[in-house]
Amino acid sequence: MKIAKKQVAAVPPCANVPDDLLARFRASESPESAVWLLSDPEAKRLVGVWLTFPTRWTAPKGKPPEDERLAWDWIWNGNEPDLKELAARSDLAHFATARKFEALRASRLIYPDGTISAWASAILKADVVGALKRAGIKLPRQNSSPTTDPPDPATQVAPHSRAEAVPASSPPPPARPRSSRSPR
Repeated sequence: MKIAKKQVAAVPPCANVPDDLLARFRASESPESAVWLLSDPEAKRLVGVWLTFPTRWTAPKGKPPEDERLAWDWIWNGNEPDLKELAARSDLAHFATARKFEALRASRLIYPDGTISAWASAILKADVVGALKRAGIKLPRQNSSPTTDPPDPATQVAPHSRAEAVPASSPPPPARPRSSRSPR
């Protein structure tokens, strides 16, 4: 008797958020919006949980506003995640979850379709790679160094879907030749 291998499917992003609504925000991602995430382990944990958290989006009434900030709020009006469930999955207090969630949302590090920004993805990957190295776990050659520059969101077809939560690592930069001069 053959036993079928159990396959774990990646959680797909919320399929009904139109890509064109999110594209303008993905195209304007910046590292400055993610710098605070570097020193906030609770927020990083929340970002990681967001990738697998079930999301439902209902199109708000009317058309999205032209103003970028108002359009971002309009898109999020279609998604009201269960913050108690998000707190439970991230092992954080409800108040901390609500506060961090709002900061992540306002910083545009998480998207209402259950995906995350390229910069949030790069930070998570760097943390995971660092933790694995500290634990003495050897990484496959192609994942040996964390990405320092995330892929350009404007050129990706489906950036940062849950199936590719962490972008593939770029090859390390070429090593600089060591100077033969002694320090003065």
